[in-house]
Amino acid sequence: MLIINFLKKKTTILYIIIIALLLLLIPLFKYMSNKRITYYNEIYQDTYIEFLMSYEEYERISNIKEIENITLGFEADLGTVRDLRFFEDPNLANNELILDENYFKNYQLGDTITLFNYEFKLIDETYSLFNDNHISEYALNELKDNFDTLIYRVTLNDWSKASKVEREINKGYPFEQGYFIETYFDHDKPIIYDIFYYIIKLILIILSLYIIFNICFNIYLNEKEKSYLYYALGFTKKQLRLISITKYILVFALGFLLNLLLILIL
Repeated sequence: MLIINFLKKKTTILYIIIIALLLLLIPLFKYMSNKRITYYNEIYQDTYIEFLMSYEEYERISNIKEIENITLGFEADLGTVRDLRFFEDPNLANNELILDENYFKNYQLGDTITLFNYEFKLIDETYSLFNDNHISEYALNELKDNFDTLIYRVTLNDWSKASKVEREINKGYPFEQGYFIETYFDHDKPIIYDIFYYIIKLILIILSLYIIFNICFNIYLNEKEKSYLYYALGFTKKQLRLISITKYILVFALGFLLNLLLILIL
């Protein structure tokens, strides 16, 4: 009877509605987070992270959940002014080769070029600031054992966590060992956007905690005011404590159920 009377009170109904509305902040936070990820991914769509590491680390790197794609390559000294970099390209056949234009000028399309005791057929030229050249995945797999470290070029499914990914990549490897990470992008990090995002999120969290605290405190005060009446009716402290806990649970449980109903309606 005490529980039923408690649930019938207007203040209790109001508490349940408030809890339900506050729980709507969870999908709101999820929506805000997804919008932030989309925003980052849009402005960093041509961005990649590049670093040197042994092939033995490939499985560990590929298991970092924010990494979307890994392109492997290697750097070689072929007597040019700058070392040439070769990256795997899934669109190339086993022996096909695309050369940087600065190196291509010494050859003609269709020429056979022997690199690292492996014969390639030159099919196209490309331009790259970093002397990037392209070979097939098969060729790279055949040649990778000739190099102690490979070039890892990775893209992310969530560029808002780029710093976290860099820490994960370097996990267990101090910088002095040579595992240098470079991020190539055309945009500065949207610091103002992040500041606004975190301020709004922090305000909503603090406001929610304040409201929840007040609901719990008001229930507590109400129970304390009526405790003398409950004792007069023969209730023990243990029974009253159990009733109070039940009231708290019911307010939040019913608020949660109402929240689910609101989500379905909305």
